[in-house]
Amino acid sequence: MSALILKNISKIFPGGTQALRDFNLRVEEGELVAIVGPSGCGKSTLLRIVAGLDEASSGTVHLGDRTLDGLHPKSRDVGMVFQSYTLLPHLTVGENMAFGLKMRGISKKERTLKAVETARLLGIANLLERLPSEISGGERQRAALGRAILRQPGIYLFDEPLSSLDAQMRLQVRVEIQKLHQRSPVPMLYVTHDQSEALTLGDRVMVLHQGRIQQVAPPEEIIRRPANTFTASFIGSPGMNLVRGRIETVENSVRFVSPCLNFNLLPDQAAVLRGCHEVLAGVRPEHLSPDVNGAFRGEVTVVERQPPGCCLYLKNGNILFAVRTHEALSVRTGETMSFGFDRTKVLFYGTESGELIGSPA
Repeated sequence: MSALILKNISKIFPGGTQALRDFNLRVEEGELVAIVGPSGCGKSTLLRIVAGLDEASSGTVHLGDRTLDGLHPKSRDVGMVFQSYTLLPHLTVGENMAFGLKMRGISKKERTLKAVETARLLGIANLLERLPSEISGGERQRAALGRAILRQPGIYLFDEPLSSLDAQMRLQVRVEIQKLHQRSPVPMLYVTHDQSEALTLGDRVMVLHQGRIQQVAPPEEIIRRPANTFTASFIGSPGMNLVRGRIETVENSVRFVSPCLNFNLLPDQAAVLRGCHEVLAGVRPEHLSPDVNGAFRGEVTVVERQPPGCCLYLKNGNILFAVRTHEALSVRTGETMSFGFDRTKVLFYGTESGELIGSPA
């Protein structure tokens, strides 16, 4: 098995729309990289280029020491699972699963045995003789996953495979993808709009925006240390609160000062931010907690019940911020509340660059 390597990939469509910009990524053997980003950021275009369904405007795609550029999709050794099930309606579930093996000239006996074995792994062994129209959406997606597994490809590509399923089916199929990941020693790219899927499945998560990589890191790091303000505000439900303010020295202390938030910096924060004038302070909604003497203060404008906790949206002048609690609060819109936070978890970003400029070690 080999790593998937993308070097300097760019894609410009007729008319001048640029979907990918100088894209570089290495996915190791047995690694799953989950890709998230807003609609139109280039996620599906990237998968199509790797699969050979689209051609890059520039750059190269490698699987180990083998260059995939110019190869027909069927010669690229790719297993792809789409949002739509793409099952052939006139073939049974078993025939759909074994279709790739049939195209490779595998005997009917062998491909039947392999289809039965894979169907057992996916919990659909009792459905092999049915047509796609006779089974549920989740069962069809598992059949499509089984077809990809039977190919035993050198790369797996998943393009929002769970987005059309209901919540229970999403969980079931996600578990099957996790099992496949655990036993398969090949690189995997997984595109999704669902952050929980990305953070659950990905060994690393890649945040993509306007065709550029914003950050690639393990899920814990993406949450703990977003590399820039886009990632900070995009990842999380809700995203990170970003408050513009000044760094001021008052007597013997260095402070962050803004209309709705004022606090003394810790010594390591003050050292990192020395010489900065204006910065953005970032605080996760889940790091705020009710405190009558807290530095954050605002009027509650929206209360969302999210059992067992809740999410509050507050306003202080022109500044909006969110608070996410682990326990339900007895609060109504229009009330004024104060919140405290752990200063060690505050991040700081440049107001112009948007890049992370300081955080606790």
